[in-house]
Amino acid sequence: MLTIEIVSDFVCPWCFIGTRRLAAAIAEVRRDQPDFACQKRWRPFFLNPDTPPEGEPYLPFLEHKFGSRARVEEIFALVRKAGAAYGLEYAFEKIR
Repeated sequence: MLTIEIVSDFVCPWCFIGTRRLAAAIAEVRRDQPDFACQKRWRPFFLNPDTPPEGEPYLPFLEHKFGSRARVEEIFALVRKAGAAYGLEYAFEKIR
């Protein structure tokens, strides 16, 4: 049996897209090899370990991290496009 180690931050949109991509890949392998077996071993990763326990304002954090509001919007567009291919709809504007 194949063990797949997944290192992920559960709030990261790219990580969630990755889980959808992995599921699609496993399904594709199983079409050719119906007996394919694997187990997923989840490993935590804290993308921003300096986040205060009470959280922080989302958009100002990203603007500081990526340099500008325009760059943040570009990244949001990339994430939305990548997620849409897997049935995901991101509404970043709702995050406080």
